[in-house]
Amino acid sequence: MSHEVESMMFVGETPWHGLGTYCGDEGVDVDTALMASGLDWTVYDEPVHTTEGSVIPGFKAIRRDSDNSVLSINQESYRIFQNQEAFAFLDAIVAEDGGVKIETAGSLRMGKRIFIVAQTGSREVLPGDGVNEYMLVFTSHDGSLALTALPTSVRVVCNNTLQAARGMARGQKSGIKIRHTTRMDVQVADALSTLSDIRAAHAIQARFEETLAAHKMKATEWAALLDKIVPLPETRTARAEGKRDDLTHFYKEGIGTDIKGVRDTAWAALNAVTQFTTHQDARGDTTRLDRVLWGSGAALVTQTSEFLAEVVDFDGTAFAA
Repeated sequence: MSHEVESMMFVGETPWHGLGTYCGDEGVDVDTALMASGLDWTVYDEPVHTTEGSVIPGFKAIRRDSDNSVLSINQESYRIFQNQEAFAFLDAIVAEDGGVKIETAGSLRMGKRIFIVAQTGSREVLPGDGVNEYMLVFTSHDGSLALTALPTSVRVVCNNTLQAARGMARGQKSGIKIRHTTRMDVQVADALSTLSDIRAAHAIQARFEETLAAHKMKATEWAALLDKIVPLPETRTARAEGKRDDLTHFYKEGIGTDIKGVRDTAWAALNAVTQFTTHQDARGDTTRLDRVLWGSGAALVTQTSEFLAEVVDFDGTAFAA
């Protein structure tokens, strides 16, 4: 594994990133996912000292017990949440809804970021063009990420990863923050509310994708999209021109363009960008998953979604419950 993807597990087919330990074909519970993915460790805090041994007031070090590595230095008020504690609400969702199954879990950046992915449903944008819907739940041990649930989709035909809640339409949020509580009755209610919010976001995403599939892109619209996401500098560079050529190839001949109704549509344009970020631009294991989910790859898909929402005049807030 790379230093970015420290440990991971998955069930079913090998994910697009090709990483992780295979753990059968059935969904698992949170405890099994944590153990299989190497997340069965806990964190603790301790005072921060100067080189002379004096305590630095107002700060504490967050360390994990498996190797005593320091995950972060945070302010004294920073609240520790253990891995099992952070993801426990998912067990309530799986117990209450038989259609939800945990499929992937892992650790990134040497334990600083942790995540679990659960499938929540599936659908077709066009006949024969299926999309699986997921809830990506993540948090961090360095204070960089709150405990958040993010709707995410994967286009089955080519394993393109689509960020359902990132810029897919005007007014969309970037994720659903999850609050911690020790009361089980509140936790279950909050968990089911989170699932409801995730499915509502996926419903908007489905309408967005159907709208994209119904729109035939003009050559000028594709050119404008390229100028938006990969602008050519005044002094043309081989790197920029290469990216634009790759994107155009995926738009015209990418995986899934042979499905009836896909080629030359705004849906093909979105998938050209997601195929580029998932399979082409995010080369190598070192930063691949992190870039696609949170980094430059996600930003590129966000830009594309926002541009295409303008092209097809789609306002996601009009479909919100």
